[in-house]
Amino acid sequence: MYYTMTGFAVFYAVVGLVGLLSALSRARFVDSASDDHWHVEAVSYLWSGIAVIWIVTYITLFWV
Repeated sequence: MYYTMTGFAVFYAVVGLVGLLSALSRARFVDSASDDHWHVEAVSYLWSGIAVIWIVTYITLFWV
């Protein structure tokens, strides 16, 4: 169970890093003066979810 939960948490972290790199490249190469910044907002929601996943994983594995 430890490796499964940790593996899922790491998977989501890697997905978050890919999302961050995607948002960064989009901000650099696409017109960043426009008001369409949905990709940055989506990645921020994703990272918030990843933080919650890490906290739940830590509590589940080490406190329970």
